[in-house]
Amino acid sequence: MRTNREFGWEEVGPSQEGERFIFSQEQVDQLVDINERFKELEAEFPIGGWNSGFGSEREQFLDDLYYPLVSEVLHFAWGCGLMIEFDWPSWEEGQQWLESDNPCKWDEMDVEMARKMVSALIRSDRGSYSASLGLLRSGNFLAVFDHLTGMIARGER
Repeated sequence: MRTNREFGWEEVGPSQEGERFIFSQEQVDQLVDINERFKELEAEFPIGGWNSGFGSEREQFLDDLYYPLVSEVLHFAWGCGLMIEFDWPSWEEGQQWLESDNPCKWDEMDVEMARKMVSALIRSDRGSYSASLGLLRSGNFLAVFDHLTGMIARGER
């Protein structure tokens, strides 16, 4: 395994579905830090509701602002085994979660389900990998990422 020099963790790639998931305290701390920075940025510069059109000045500003953090979370998720290797395009349960109007839907997810959702959202947005707003605009990624971070920080596996 090689160490990622920019972020300092070993790159292991995604884990397999059902595989034991272990995070070091350093990885937990990094995950919490990333999540807190997302919350701070979202509080000051919210993404939700901005459908001003591709290439607008506001959209470009937000994309530039969020890009470094989105890049960090993508590298982290891939490098530490947070993502799960599974057939995400055929995952009907995940699509049902996304379409659900239940305001507490994320709270009902366990760690494995949340990891699958993070993996599916990241992979489904691969076409706009360089555009940070593509992953964040719906609010689904930040909601499930926040829930997953909370579970991992509490020691749930």
